[in-house]
Amino acid sequence: MAETFTAADLAACAERELAQRRRAYPRWVEAKRMTQTLADRAHGGDRAQASRGG
Repeated sequence: MAETFTAADLAACAERELAQRRRAYPRWVEAKRMTQTLADRAHGGDRAQASRGG
């Protein structure tokens, strides 16, 4: 049987993911695994997703 998730569950998951990205992206830019431009663009998307609530 499929597990169901509440809106609160999904929001908490999204917040954890955003926090992980905020920690990882600066390291990835430093290690040249990601450009600063891409990290900035991704963070812009993160903010848009958070403002939509998930």
